[in-house]
Amino acid sequence: MLASITKIKELNEKVLNEIKRLNKPTIKGDKVIFENSEEIFKIFSNCEEEDTLSPFNDYSYLWLHYFLNDFNDFLSVNTEKDLNLIFEEFEENISEYVEMNTEFYNTELLKWLSDNLNNGFYLEDAVKEGFINFENYDFYKHLRTSYNLALERHYLSYLENLKKYLIGKFFL
Repeated sequence: MLASITKIKELNEKVLNEIKRLNKPTIKGDKVIFENSEEIFKIFSNCEEEDTLSPFNDYSYLWLHYFLNDFNDFLSVNTEKDLNLIFEEFEENISEYVEMNTEFYNTELLKWLSDNLNNGFYLEDAVKEGFINFENYDFYKHLRTSYNLALERHYLSYLENLKKYLIGKFFL
């Protein structure tokens, strides 16, 4: 049993080091530029999914940086757990991380909306998914909910891409 826990901790340390290696951004104003941007793009962009890393959406890079920090922090305090369990538990708690990273200043939310025309679709999705009450409608609450929805979808996509990458890299 002790040998098993030791192996789990060793693997998790390797994963932590890999995440730290990947998550080396330079932040210039609103732009997040990763040191190893080509590798990051290969891992986290998926042309079939709209909620991934996009060269036309600066927020997707910022959100990836948030995600990698959050996953790194979560793994750091759970190094004795099997990585598959860590993925599962992180996904179960993803809404908490998303909530912590959701913008609450109206000017920032408006900036996000105007930054990319596709962000408007999250406003529609928030309505379609029943998150918006039109009886006591609040535009900024609608906007915040839409931002939160977009961020959560990106986090879920990043988690799936990270899983695939780590499985390939460490033969999990």
